[in-house]
Amino acid sequence: MTGMTEAELDRLSALLGPPDRQSPQGSWDAAESYLGVRLPSGYRTFVDRWGPGTLDGFLTVFGPVDGTPEEARALWGPWYGWRPGQERNPDFDPFPYHPEPGGLIGWGADKYGGAWFFLAQGPDPDRWPIAVFSDTGQWYATRGSFPEFLLRCLERRDYPLFLDITWPHPQPRYRPYRAD
Repeated sequence: MTGMTEAELDRLSALLGPPDRQSPQGSWDAAESYLGVRLPSGYRTFVDRWGPGTLDGFLTVFGPVDGTPEEARALWGPWYGWRPGQERNPDFDPFPYHPEPGGLIGWGADKYGGAWFFLAQGPDPDRWPIAVFSDTGQWYATRGSFPEFLLRCLERRDYPLFLDITWPHPQPRYRPYRAD
């Protein structure tokens, strides 16, 4: 299995319920072409199995639904109004934004306006750190694959301490977007 071990899949299924096979599944080609990089395989595997959606009404996980270039621009276009070549305040934004080398690539957002990123450092996307930016301007960065990070959050072993203390719920549920 690519991107997620059987053990990780089993643990995520135990926590979230089995993957919803009715969730929409778009192609990653347009997204990765738009970004100019391959996204982490664990993230792609999660979205391919569970679909883009929301975890406990708190964390939205982005992913392709229709796989079009327009969708890719909407999902992975510039974040927070930042544009390539724009001066960055390192006190507020300690990390560059993609497409700058080692830049942030968004994969999620929380209900308070926090943003969840991959920090595209190095040639192997499966080794990219994860960074979270809170609605209060705090940053959190950690290592590990997407499924490892998600499991650490869901099991309350390692996640940004500035997050809502009620998340995740004791019995978390993932709600995929529906293709209606």
